[in-house]
Amino acid sequence: MSTQAQTKPRVSILIPVYNTAQYLPRCLASVQNQTLHEIEIIVVNDASPDNAAEVLAEYAAKDSRIRIVTHEKNGGILAARLSGIAAATGDYLIFLDADDYLSLDCAKLALEKAESTGADMVHFEFEVLLPDGTSSEVTREIRAALAPYNGTLLDGRVFEGAFVDRLYRWNICGKFIAADVCRQAAAELPPGYYIMAEDFCFYSMMAYHATHYEPLFRKCYYYGLNLGVSAYTLIGLKGFERACSVFTALNAVRTFLTRKGVFQRYRESFDMQQHAILGDLMDRWEHKLIEADQSAGFDLMFERYRPQPLLRVMADYFHDLEQKFARMTGIPAALRRPPQPPRHIGIYLDKIAHSDFAESMLAAARGWQEAGYRVTLLTGAEPEADDPALPEKMQRLRLPGRLAGIDRAGILRRVDAWPELLREHAIDTVVHAATESGRFIWDLLAVKFAGAAMIAVPRVNYNTLADGHLGDFLLHTRCLALSDAVAAPSALDELWYRARQARAVRVAPAPVEPVPAERSGQELLWLGEFGDPRQIHDLVNAWAEAAAAYPGALLLLPQAGNLPAPARSLGELIGFRRLQDSIRFLDTEDELKPLLRTVRAAVLTAAPDRFPRQLALLQSCGIPLVTYGSGGECRSVPELAEALRNALAAPAGQLPVTPADPAGNREWRQLFEQLPALTVPAVSEDARLLGDDLFRTLDAYAVAHEPYYLAPPAEGDNVIAFHRMLDRAMDKFFPVGTPRRRRLFRTGKRLLGRFKK
Repeated sequence: MSTQAQTKPRVSILIPVYNTAQYLPRCLASVQNQTLHEIEIIVVNDASPDNAAEVLAEYAAKDSRIRIVTHEKNGGILAARLSGIAAATGDYLIFLDADDYLSLDCAKLALEKAESTGADMVHFEFEVLLPDGTSSEVTREIRAALAPYNGTLLDGRVFEGAFVDRLYRWNICGKFIAADVCRQAAAELPPGYYIMAEDFCFYSMMAYHATHYEPLFRKCYYYGLNLGVSAYTLIGLKGFERACSVFTALNAVRTFLTRKGVFQRYRESFDMQQHAILGDLMDRWEHKLIEADQSAGFDLMFERYRPQPLLRVMADYFHDLEQKFARMTGIPAALRRPPQPPRHIGIYLDKIAHSDFAESMLAAARGWQEAGYRVTLLTGAEPEADDPALPEKMQRLRLPGRLAGIDRAGILRRVDAWPELLREHAIDTVVHAATESGRFIWDLLAVKFAGAAMIAVPRVNYNTLADGHLGDFLLHTRCLALSDAVAAPSALDELWYRARQARAVRVAPAPVEPVPAERSGQELLWLGEFGDPRQIHDLVNAWAEAAAAYPGALLLLPQAGNLPAPARSLGELIGFRRLQDSIRFLDTEDELKPLLRTVRAAVLTAAPDRFPRQLALLQSCGIPLVTYGSGGECRSVPELAEALRNALAAPAGQLPVTPADPAGNREWRQLFEQLPALTVPAVSEDARLLGDDLFRTLDAYAVAHEPYYLAPPAEGDNVIAFHRMLDRAMDKFFPVGTPRRRRLFRTGKRLLGRFKK
């Protein structure tokens, strides 16, 4: 082995060292024994806390080619490489991590390739090994991903091959690079703390300055895949802050491309690279950051980086995991900025045609216009012939797709569209009337991070658990708490949302006025939660008797798309009674309005406060209502059958539904005026404790049963029945506010965390 320093080394091998002393003997041996003797070995001790300094001193004393650069303070691997570049005197550089090693002929083969082709960048092959020196399917996949591109790249194609076309990876290790190219890139790099995505950042600049790329199909770099305990160790907020240094790297590349005048040319490619890098950060946020710091981690990300790319990757990464995402965000400080007084209001309706709710909201919008606000209709629906007429001077703008049934690509398009739409049309406040969709959270975040206020308008009562999963209920409640205001439909809803930290204000629905008109048809409307299989069977049997006297009569189910546990038995019963032609399943409650022309009566098997809007419409039309069950007028199947026959025989009443002009609706105007100063109002201690206990109970159950539901639509008991049973048992054995109840929650959380998959 040569122990004499070369006058002019051809190749400098740069090795950053931090907490890797145990690997140094193997690494240094691989470079000391290179078949090319005209080399220098520059080792940068980046304030390593182990005995690396002693090991390096021992090797340097025996080999004059080894030069040690020492950092007093840890600066990260890129800072160490920059120090190595500054100290290097060779014509070409090889970057080697201390826990990896080179083949003995690496420098010789790469130099020959560079000199024979004129390349200023030579990319050689990797061998990826497990700690025991073996390979596996995983290592083979990594080796393939790190492989050189099979071809020559010249001038701008060196950069575009990695950055645009992804012909090869931008890892700095595994490449033989001209020293001048490295120095040019180092001069372009803004000062900063680079420990994540540093290869992407620095190699992008090196590739931009390189002019000739050549592959070398020889295994020259041996990469050790370390699967130690660090891969499974949780981190706190400080550790996550280090991971957020990816923002420094991304900003550096963006600034570099902008300075070169090519950012717009490579904008799409930059966005794709950015999306992939931020996706890795989302993985750390979800799986590595401790749960107690996840909300603070959310704030940290939005403090350090632009909201739009972050929100886009979150929508992609957590699509179909909205319940978990909302739980991780908590009530972040990033969304607590007070809104400005409304001037231009955008009212969002997911569907307009055949929707009495939409007509009611549009009627309210007329009142806003008359109060002096500019109002624009926002919707994801295509225009239809049956759309209600818009108020005068109200523009209609369309977002990509409806929230109902939207896919991942549609969500990403909406996340991109919201800021542009709000900015282009100067909309400062969004009144969102499609909050029941789990995808509402992406609209909410897109609107708020675009600087506009969000006022949520729930369509249903706070405790509607029967027609959906528990996780949807929890997600909905959390989203309302993140909104700037909630237009609560009732006093009870207002109390509940306030207890859940929402800025709830009661805003009564617009009244309706009946319009005299003839109704025809023989149809019954069934309003129910379908929570009691016995009631379902009783009603179907009673309908079979009543319908026999009225051929062509129909029983309408406006919530069939959400039928829970009894759906299978209901279908079997309908088939058994041969009622397939006399029971019609509707997809949505929005079909209610056009049906009121033909409905003769309605039957209610739920609490009246479950359907306040629908019952108001029925009453305004003079449509008779038959109630069945606890407290209902009918207590048996024969009584119910008789009531249904009488309902079908009843004379036609009136046709609804023209919402009254709500110009005098002071509640909406007061909400708009108070919006900048609106806070979470105080509630009684009992109400707060009750809300907290119930929410923790439901949340614990939801967390333990991912993907966050109690009863799938095809099996299990009804959610509301379980919820009420749980409440009764909890209140009896673990009274609210007692130490016993608090201990139960702590114990339950530990057990659920232990046994959760």
